[in-house]
Parts: sequence; structure tokens; C-alpha cells
Amino acid sequence: PDMELEFLWVDPGRRETWPIDLAGRFRDARYDAFVLGDLDAAALGNEQLQSLADAIGRGKGLALLGGYHSFGAGGYRDTPLADVLPITMDRLERQDFDAPIREDLQLPGPLRMRPVRAHPLVSLGLDEDNAAAWSRLPPLAGANKFQGVKDAAGVQVVAESDGGQPLLVVGEYGRGRVVAMAGDSTYRWAMQGFDTAHRRFWRQVVLWLVGREDREQDQV
Repeated sequence: PDMELEFLWVDPGRRETWPIDLAGRFRDARYDAFVLGDLDAAALGNEQLQSLADAIGRGKGLALLGGYHSFGAGGYRDTPLADVLPITMDRLERQDFDAPIREDLQLPGPLRMRPVRAHPLVSLGLDEDNAAAWSRLPPLAGANKFQGVKDAAGVQVVAESDGGQPLLVVGEYGRGRVVAMAGDSTYRWAMQGFDTAHRRFWRQVVLWLVGREDREQDQV
């Protein structure tokens, strides 16, 4: 395979062990991109998040996915990743552990995701109209409500909900690329018969993050 993946699950029930030690991975040249999914900022801590921000500045890729403890809800506003991410966060967004889920921080599903511009991330590469292909994909179960999108060079909203809420935002930080994905339930596509589109989408996310969207055979 031309893409090697490593997965690490962080147990939110063992917060007494946080921050976990990933500093070595953030400095390791073997890693081209990092994907954080519903991971509270406290799980890594500011020192390691600074190491991650530095890695993105040097040219690594970063994707942050939605979840009850992601983006502002996960405490990222007060971390070094606030400058890295292409979206804005408010200091009052924090989702406390063991507290009821704050509905004001979430977009309820079902949420259909639709491209709003031509971009490698949302080109499904099928022999049909791209918009029609996206319209057939199952909706997301829900998503984070982004407080805003940065007005900065390289920042683009690539996909929205039918109601116009940004769901997929890309940006740049130093020499690196960043994706903010408000949802975390694209697995529904694969479960409901759209596995090819699901695999294509996430492959393109990784290849775009590392600047190799036009060279699909490169090792990542």
C-alpha cells in the first residue's frame, strides 16, 4: 500500500493519565499528517500542542474532526492550535466533562454535506455529475457548529450543510495544510453502500494535507 496508517485511541475515562505522551510522534519525520478525532485538548496539553503546531508549520498536515470535545468545545481556543486552525472559536464554547451535552455547540442531524466549490477534497472522481454523487451520500448524524471562519489567505469553505453552515474548511499554516471537518460520521457512507466514495474522500483528505493530491502513488 502507498499509505500507512497508525491509530491510537485515547480513553476519556482515564483523564488522570493526561496529558498522554505523543511528543515523539510530532517530531518524527516518518509521519506526514496527523488526524485528531473528538480529542479534548487536555489529552495532549499545551506543550505538546505547540510541538504539533510547529510540525504543521514545517510542512506536516493536520485534520481536526468533529465531536463533543473537539474545536472550541474541546478547549482548543486557548491552545497553540487556535492559530493553526482555519476556524474561529469562542472562550465560552467549552464542553465540560460529565455535564449535559451543550446543544448550542452542535448542529443536529441529519445533515447533508454538499460541496460549494471545486476542490480536490470533494471531487469523488466518479463518471457522473459530482454534485449528484454527493447528493446521494447518506447525511451526517450531526456536526460541530463553527463560530466563524477566518478571513485569511488560503482559508476556504469547501463544503456546507443544506442550511449553509460550514462543514469542511481548509487552510494553511506556515508550510503546512489544515482541514477542519465539523462532522465525524462519514462512516455512514461506507455502512450504507457508498464505500468507494468513503475511501476516496479520506484518501484525498490525506493526500491534500501532504500536498500530494496530484501524485497519488507517493508513499504517505
